[in-house]
Amino acid sequence: MAHNDPLRPALGWFLLLDGGLLALIAMVIMPSMAARIRRTTPLPSDRVLRTVLLAAIITHLGEGIAAFAMAHRRGRDARAWAIQTTIVGFPSLRLLSASTAVGDE
Repeated sequence: MAHNDPLRPALGWFLLLDGGLLALIAMVIMPSMAARIRRTTPLPSDRVLRTVLLAAIITHLGEGIAAFAMAHRRGRDARAWAIQTTIVGFPSLRLLSASTAVGDE
């Protein structure tokens, strides 16, 4: 791994968080799917699902922006950290927060 490459969160984080986001996206763009799920499982209204999805998107974008700034200050690959953190969220941001600046390692 190159010195500036982002550390990778465990695969489980990607599966759990991104899998949940993909399921939420599917239920929002296909309300019939959410309706089928509601037959057997309590599920919030379509409006609540849309609100949760919007909040998740805004949160992930904010985390990506924060990762970009933090990685840049530490001399790391800001673009790579921002992309990874936007995709997986807080596990990536936690890894970046715990990392040291390039040259201090």
